[in-house]
Amino acid sequence: MITELYVPRNRLSGFMDDVRRDFLRHPADVIYGTIRLIEPDAESALPWAREQYACVIFNLHVDHQAAAIADAASAFIRLIDNAIAHQGSYFLTYHRFALDQGSDMDGAGDETIFKLLSRCLCRI
Repeated sequence: MITELYVPRNRLSGFMDDVRRDFLRHPADVIYGTIRLIEPDAESALPWAREQYACVIFNLHVDHQAAAIADAASAFIRLIDNAIAHQGSYFLTYHRFALDQGSDMDGAGDETIFKLLSRCLCRI
C-alpha cells in the first residue's frame, strides 16, 4: 500500500531523518520509496503547487490480517504526521488512514469538514 506525502524541499532532509528515526522505533516493511521534485504551478487558475516541494512516496507491505492492517495504519498516520510537522501535506487517494484520527471530525459541521479536507487534499 502506498502513501504520497509532500514536504517543502528545504525540509526534505529533516523529514527523512524523522521518518528514519520513526522506522527504527516502529519497524515497517518498506517495499520501496520514491522522491520526485515538484515545481510551482504558475500557469493554472487553481495551482496545485505554489512552491517547490518534494513528493515522497512510501510503499509498505501490508499483510491482510487485522493486526498487520492496524500496524500499517499507525505507520501511515505517523508518516502523515511527520509530513505535517515539516509544513507538508498528503494525498488521500491511496488509503483512508489519515481520517482515522477521528477526533478532528467528531461533531464537526460541514464547514469544519470542508476546511479539514481542503487542508489534506494535496493542497501544497
